[in-house]
Amino acid sequence: MVTPWPANCKASGSKTTSRSAGERRRFLHPWEVLSGPGRSLGVGIDGSEDPKGPKSGQNLTDQAGCTPRTESHMELRAPCQAAAPAARRKFCVLVGATGSVAALKLPHLVSALLGIPGLEVAVVTTERAKHFYSFQDIHVTLYSDADEWEMWKCRSDPVLHIELRRWADLLLIAPLDANTLGKVASGICDNLLTCVIRAWDCSKPLLFCPAMNTAMWEHPVTAQQVAQLKAFGYIEIPCVAKKLVCGDHGLGAMAEVGSIVDKVREIVSLHNDRQQC
Repeated sequence: MVTPWPANCKASGSKTTSRSAGERRRFLHPWEVLSGPGRSLGVGIDGSEDPKGPKSGQNLTDQAGCTPRTESHMELRAPCQAAAPAARRKFCVLVGATGSVAALKLPHLVSALLGIPGLEVAVVTTERAKHFYSFQDIHVTLYSDADEWEMWKCRSDPVLHIELRRWADLLLIAPLDANTLGKVASGICDNLLTCVIRAWDCSKPLLFCPAMNTAMWEHPVTAQQVAQLKAFGYIEIPCVAKKLVCGDHGLGAMAEVGSIVDKVREIVSLHNDRQQC
């Protein structure tokens, strides 16, 4: 169960990363997304109102010297609340985008996933993946490395990569570039996405869609790394052969969006069938 997000605490003298207004609109802090409707800042760990906690709009400082957030956008609806009855709870898909040119297709992929009934979608992006799309075209919550560090100011604050792995029912890495493939195969976790992957609950499905230049795909280490991910229990959606953006022709292109969505739809259908049993 995803517990309510604690109020944001800002340690004395800490700084936050400056962002453009448009970027802030899409890169939301987790407590802005996962806090429930009408929920005040004084919330108990089980989601009930904490009579001893601060009320919405109250400017208090806790014993650690942290000041809770009181902005009105704290009242946004929680996507995919685990406390909701199973019949109403949406299936939550976390999409991870890495720095392959195939990240150009991320807006199309997200839109197609949203066409599956009962799906809730969020995106985790690497910094290099941002080069290939505009965040204004991603119409779901988008997280990046800065969110991991900006949200944690006090010891009681939630850890974003852990909360995201709890929230998601399925992790879809599309595209998975050669660099991140190597990191995941080796257990390296040096950004938000790879931390989510390293903490992933292997009883839940993880799909990965390799995407890289043909020469990189044909390197012997690639087959070893893909095999390692499969040994972890992750599911490959194989790359395809086509003319690549660089002009080369061969294997390495990310699977078509339709094929990826069909695989997600299949997993959601199996999940729904089990829920009805």
